Amino acid sequence: MTSGIIRKVDELGRIVIPKEIRNILHLKEDTPLEISLSGRRIVLDVYSPIPEFKQLSETFVRLMARDLHLPAAICSLDTISYFNGFSLEGERILSQDTQELIQQQHSYLYTRDHPVYLTDSRSCLINALYPIGNRKNPLGAVVLIRKQDTDPLSEHKGIARMMAAILTELTKE
Repeated sequence: MTSGIIRKVDELGRIVIPKEIRNILHLKEDTPLEISLSGRRIVLDVYSPIPEFKQLSETFVRLMARDLHLPAAICSLDTISYFNGFSLEGERILSQDTQELIQQQHSYLYTRDHPVYLTDSRSCLINALYPIGNRKNPLGAVVLIRKQDTDPLSEHKGIARMMAAILTELTKE
């Protein structure tokens, strides 16, 4: 996506990201950005420490799917980082509703009156979502996917909530 907005680099090497782009990406003051190169392009990504916990996250979603028969995912602010027990068909961008829950650090439990889907394809209905991070520094979420119109046991929701708390503790600065 090109915005058509041109910015110049100042004497200290800084540029200003246009407000419209900051709003779309939910960038606030002190949002950490990862800077990398792709050929001759400068790439800015919202930094997420979730990939640093790759083995822990992959193990959690694998065990939830295998041992408890619960499809689960661990998400960053806008994408699905790790998942098991369900199919995504290549789509990894979170729905706007899911992104807002993560940004606002709201837990979510499925209700028929207010269903929330993991992605815009509406193929993965969320059963439970537990945020990672805090209101000042939202990072992602642990998500249980609804399967065959059944609710997870309270113990299973407790495991997912505990995983979100563990990842929150491990990512504290």
